[in-house]
Amino acid sequence: MKESWKDDVSARAARAVGRLRGITVVNQAHPFAERAELAGSGALVLNGYFQHPSWWADSWRGVAETIAEQAPGVVREGSNSGPTVIKIRRSDYLALGWALTEQWLSRAIAELDVAGNDVYVLAEDEETRGFAIPVVRAHGCQVLDGPRLVHNPHMNDFWTIAQGQSIISANSSFSWWASAVAEVLHGATVAYPVPWLPNTWTHEELPDMGLPGWLAISEPHFRLHA
Repeated sequence: MKESWKDDVSARAARAVGRLRGITVVNQAHPFAERAELAGSGALVLNGYFQHPSWWADSWRGVAETIAEQAPGVVREGSNSGPTVIKIRRSDYLALGWALTEQWLSRAIAELDVAGNDVYVLAEDEETRGFAIPVVRAHGCQVLDGPRLVHNPHMNDFWTIAQGQSIISANSSFSWWASAVAEVLHGATVAYPVPWLPNTWTHEELPDMGLPGWLAISEPHFRLHA
């Protein structure tokens, strides 16, 4: 099924498969809804994004440790001298008003104290990577191509982030979980945005997405238009 929180086809298919197999399908209206009461202990299909801390606060470490068991050996055997990694998500976020700005990225580099470091810059395409590279170089950093750890390029980015010792996380669940794996493997230092996204779902303040010890960067930071 296509991974999209607005993909009605996937939602209908998930419900149909769930009914046939006796699986509970949980659909979520927006990414920051609190955890629902889930009856029973059978199989679940979670359809949507589940970013409110009530979904992961009590279980993130166990999940991250389970994911870490599948990491390439070079990632599992890494040390406290791992690389600096910056992950940017931008192309689809521009139209949504979720894209982090150059100013936010510059502030994160300064606050994380990685100026002058060799840095892996990861992005979904070369245009997005090109957005970040001048900002990174302005802080005296040498931009490196990411290592090839596995053949799948998406999983390669995930494991490269998980290998990082200093990480600037994109505001996406993909980057969040990769950073959480880096946390359990070698106590990575992670910079992340607060708020995580502009709040278009609720009148309440969105929850802080950081884990204990992560570095919140709360500079006004969203690019509202392409």
